[in-house]
Amino acid sequence: EVIADSPAALAALKSKIPVINGSETEVAFALEAAAKDLDVITQSARSLGLQLPVTETTLDLYKQAAAAG
Repeated sequence: EVIADSPAALAALKSKIPVINGSETEVAFALEAAAKDLDVITQSARSLGLQLPVTETTLDLYKQAAAAG
């Protein structure tokens, strides 16, 4: 809460405080959407000749999780 009330706080942080403190809430961002974003990131990196092995592995895991439901 100290950080949330400081100038360093992100606007979205206040809505995440209950989750950070352990309350159970519904997921607000679908795995498919996260996988899509990671795919854009990895494709952009490849177009620049860069490799992002951790991001690529994360993308694979998100795709598997989304497929599993």
